[in-house]
Amino acid sequence: MKRNYVDGAKLLRALRGACAIAILTAPLAPVYAEDSTFKEDVKQVGRAVSSMGRQVGQEAKKAGKEIGPATKRTGKAVGHAIGEGVAAMKKGGKDVKRAVTGEG
Repeated sequence: MKRNYVDGAKLLRALRGACAIAILTAPLAPVYAEDSTFKEDVKQVGRAVSSMGRQVGQEAKKAGKEIGPATKRTGKAVGHAIGEGVAAMKKGGKDVKRAVTGEG
């Protein structure tokens, strides 16, 4: 199964472009309010920005679902390694104590 990974830079660039279009066309709306083709163009831009926003959200959700389990596995492995390290340190401390006191 091939996984599609989200390229954050591409998503950010696309979102910036959509926002730039919306910001640049917004001041022109009152001037051409009577022009029905301009209204339709603005509506199309609005729909495109909304669609892109939904797509970005869906991709972020997919990425989160992929990252979550991997993070959980990594956390468990790190916790296990730390536990083993602490156990080894305790054993080493006991060995040093025995060597110094001459016990055992």
